[in-house]
Amino acid sequence: MLRPKVTVLLIGERPGLATAESLSAYMAYQPTTSDTDANRNLISNIHARGVSTEQAAQRILNLAASMMKTQKSGFQLRENPTSIARGS
Repeated sequence: MLRPKVTVLLIGERPGLATAESLSAYMAYQPTTSDTDANRNLISNIHARGVSTEQAAQRILNLAASMMKTQKSGFQLRENPTSIARGS
């Protein structure tokens, strides 16, 4: 109904994995019900001993901006490793 340009879905990890306190952010550009994992980007391992919430937030913002600029997501759009390392 809303037809967002970018969707971010935060999901808590299920118990039994490395940590039950971890989150994952699934992102897609103009998602549809027929999309597969290939159409989505993932930022995982968001927790105190993994990707910090501050780093994850910055990565989500950067990736969303790239999605809107290129009108792509998933396998067609990769995060810039330099910006991940710098946190920018």
